[in-house]
Amino acid sequence: MPAAFVLHLNAQRPPALIKLRGWLYHALTPAFPELHDRPVPKPFALAAWKDASGVWARFAFLEDPLAKAAAGLLWERLNQPVPLPPENPRVLAVYEHAHPWSGRRGWDELMAAAPSADLPLEFQSPTFFRRRDANYPVPSPGLILASLIRDWNAFAPEPVPPEVAERLVEYTTARHLNVRTVSVTAHSRTPGFVGRVTLHLPRATEEEARWLARLGELAFFSGVGAKTTLGFGLARRYELDGQDSKGAHPDGGAGGRSADRKP
Repeated sequence: MPAAFVLHLNAQRPPALIKLRGWLYHALTPAFPELHDRPVPKPFALAAWKDASGVWARFAFLEDPLAKAAAGLLWERLNQPVPLPPENPRVLAVYEHAHPWSGRRGWDELMAAAPSADLPLEFQSPTFFRRRDANYPVPSPGLILASLIRDWNAFAPEPVPPEVAERLVEYTTARHLNVRTVSVTAHSRTPGFVGRVTLHLPRATEEEARWLARLGELAFFSGVGAKTTLGFGLARRYELDGQDSKGAHPDGGAGGRSADRKP
């Protein structure tokens, strides 16, 4: 069951993602000794940000055993410091459901997504792809969907049919683009894009439209593109009518929401 947890941290600035990832590896290695050396795609994605409501760290997982182990780890840190120098921030709250970037969805729920030939995606952290051994900071429909198909096929119980995957990657186009490029550091300086992209598959069959919708729901947990374990490619589906929930992204924060209680 894909799951995402959000921590509210008592910190002045977001933790360095490489340190956050290192702490997660160290904490989970006793139970999952192969986690560090697993090939891409990794079964988790991370993010961290600061907004008007505070500093936040997000942990998303695509495997149920890993998500369950991480949940216990994160709840144990409630009101305790996390060893992330230099601040070693204390965890003020743990969110499993109440924060808009947290939540759980069963694979059966993702499979039940309503079919649509349009897929609107909002990219909240810089996103880029690895293409021909170089970073590629362009919101290419084919690269976006290839990334999601790769993650779906690696972790979901039912793979995307090859003929559907080919149609999605080769024939999906962009109906709407509202993005900008930003310069980020991913071992070296590289551009990435943020903003909104609406993908569209012309003459989509119902099966193709259903798989497009399923992949859009997966993006919330898997992220999109390269280096999602270092905070890149944080994405979610948004409503085309513009009725987004206020605060449903890092810039909006989670002010006024209470933390989940530990089960």
